[in-house]
Amino acid sequence: MRIGILFGGRSFEHDISIISANIIYHALKEKYEVCLMYIDRNGNLCNPKKIDILEIASGKKYKSFSFCKCGIRTPKYRKIDTIISTMHGLNGEDGLASVIANLYDIPYVGSNHISSGLLLDKHFTYALLRDLDIKTIDTKSYINNIVFDEPKFPLIIKPARLGSSIGISKVLDNNQMIESLTDALRFDNKIVVQPFIENFKEYNQAAYLYKGEVVVSNVEEVFKSEDILSFDDKYISSKVKKNHAFIMDDELISKISTITKKIYTNFELSGIVRVDYMVVGDEVIVNEINTTPGSLAYYLFNEEILSLLEKQIHTALLNFQNRKETTFVSSVLYQKYNYKK
Repeated sequence: MRIGILFGGRSFEHDISIISANIIYHALKEKYEVCLMYIDRNGNLCNPKKIDILEIASGKKYKSFSFCKCGIRTPKYRKIDTIISTMHGLNGEDGLASVIANLYDIPYVGSNHISSGLLLDKHFTYALLRDLDIKTIDTKSYINNIVFDEPKFPLIIKPARLGSSIGISKVLDNNQMIESLTDALRFDNKIVVQPFIENFKEYNQAAYLYKGEVVVSNVEEVFKSEDILSFDDKYISSKVKKNHAFIMDDELISKISTITKKIYTNFELSGIVRVDYMVVGDEVIVNEINTTPGSLAYYLFNEEILSLLEKQIHTALLNFQNRKETTFVSSVLYQKYNYKK
């Protein structure tokens, strides 16, 4: 079986995508033939022989190729049996990766493009969660023209459609407001503004679907060096690996797991999804839903990564077998244009 790993992309999270892909590549390469499908920052599809992170970081130019039905041409045709995407953020996690797979008839590990697109946007996510009676953060969203009516400080400003803690700021006064807005608008023309919640704890849980059952992971508590989890906390700090711990509070685990399963089911998700929570006292609040989490959140599960990935491939193949046709042959063109002039 040939597994395609789709990674990179025209996204601010391009580099994080490469790190995730490297983990998946090393987990699969001993048992499966792996086809690397790297989309560079210019949108070119490339097929490197291996993932050389420093080589990619140096800006090496690879020969570009193209997708075709059931695979890619490099220029030789290579059939792809399943695609696993680690494309985080816009132009990937927003549903583009699943659209590429669907367009070219390739089984895909992950959620459909509709759910993915909605859940990447924090404004739409919160609106849909409220409709499910799931507690979220009070949020206002703005596009381009931003006018505040007497803002109450402190508050949080973040891009609406970005992850990896990029562009997020805690704002204490009007002087910081301009700087924070300018920073957030560098990454997205849509932003969300939220009240800063004091004394909260942050937790993550992942889930996937296997043989009709939603399987949830351990619940980890996330520690941070400042008031908000920064990009450096997540990916650069040498303390990152020490900053996570699985909790043992059965009552809290039960509460979070119930919400995670409800989200996974109601949004018709697939593949590994991570839900980020804030807990204040006894109140559990959903902060974010990641349909393509970093490293596919494998570290949250008590199972080997290869086994975890094989379950995702199994589900992707089943979903592909059960898909509905989206085209049909009609006579409308023949009847309308096959006439004598």
